[in-house]
Amino acid sequence: MAGSGDFEEADRKAAQNMAEAARQAGVRRIVYLGGLGREDRELSPHLASRAEVGRVLGSTGIRVTTLRAAIILGAGGASYEMLRNLVERLPVMVTPRWVSTRTQPIAADDVIRYLAECIEVAETAGLELDIGGPEIMTYREMMERFAAVERKRRWIIDVPVLTPRLSSYWVNLMTPIPASVARPLVDGLRNETVVRDTRARELMPFELTPYETGVRKALREALPERLASGDVVGILPEVANEAYDLGFDPRQPGVALEARGLVVRGSEERTWDVVSSIGGKNGWYFADWAWTFRGWMDALVGGIGNRRERPAMLKVGDRLDTWEVERYVEGRDLVLRTRMRIPRLARQGLHVRPHPLGSLLLQYVEFHPTLVTWVYWWALYPAHRLIFRGLLRAIAVRAHRKKEKAVHANA
Repeated sequence: MAGSGDFEEADRKAAQNMAEAARQAGVRRIVYLGGLGREDRELSPHLASRAEVGRVLGSTGIRVTTLRAAIILGAGGASYEMLRNLVERLPVMVTPRWVSTRTQPIAADDVIRYLAECIEVAETAGLELDIGGPEIMTYREMMERFAAVERKRRWIIDVPVLTPRLSSYWVNLMTPIPASVARPLVDGLRNETVVRDTRARELMPFELTPYETGVRKALREALPERLASGDVVGILPEVANEAYDLGFDPRQPGVALEARGLVVRGSEERTWDVVSSIGGKNGWYFADWAWTFRGWMDALVGGIGNRRERPAMLKVGDRLDTWEVERYVEGRDLVLRTRMRIPRLARQGLHVRPHPLGSLLLQYVEFHPTLVTWVYWWALYPAHRLIFRGLLRAIAVRAHRKKEKAVHANA
């Protein structure tokens, strides 16, 4: 759908080519993942095309099992990404009537299990089977519950005059989904997509994944890519911890958490060597004067001031300048807790993980504010963003230089 031209005709030709190639190769069965929607009602072009593809695949006599699903909760899927971006980017959503349409989202893991098991269950050959998650909900409920998982409060206002075309332009403006994809997807939201045929559950019984669990899994799967692409502010703490076991677990509601990541073109060992050498006489690699200035400000209010101290080898409990080492895992994790006088608890974490291009450098800045000290957090956020992003990039540059020096030394 993202390309130009008639996507329905492109679907039809692709299905015809697939069916003919499968016939020539002697393929005995095809398993096809299509879309839910009652064909006795007027389907959107997108859903109608998905139904037609299933019929075309079986046109050469090969037995086709068609599994029909609604929204799949999996990172990277267009419908899921549209949902996630709308929830994350819009505190107030003005939505058309389709938010009242019922749907039955299903976790990606459950879809994969259905796809795998139907090969082993001979009775599924030649059948069209509806698959869905354990709950039916409206799109409005789905967005509200997604927001609750991310601990966000969202207001949704229905505006019946919004057409699919206008909605697709709005989705294109507010999310990375192009209008050419958004319009068929939005148009399809007027069709109710719920399971009406329960044969899939009877032939392949297993415990389905709850909606919130599927959302959390999808968020965790996408975390490395989201961090590697830039800043992620306000990311759900337990998602980060489950993905990387980062060693701190802020469970209080209202915790402010920034997360950043960079792909470093240097090995994990070299990146960690730079991370674990931070502070003391080595300084903080970027805007070191800002750390000094912050120490002086702390001294003015009776704090520890501008300390420069660190042991040769770090361990939990050590003092590292104006921080205390709260977690230390060689080669992986350095979590620091501030010793300065601030309104509430603050931490920062630096973490190194493997990556195909070298290593992935992750950074977390965590603050536990009261209602009043939210002002403190947001007042300093522009400076935090500049300094912590700069620190991350400075570590990456130093790790890359270590790589180059190693190459020259071995030449």
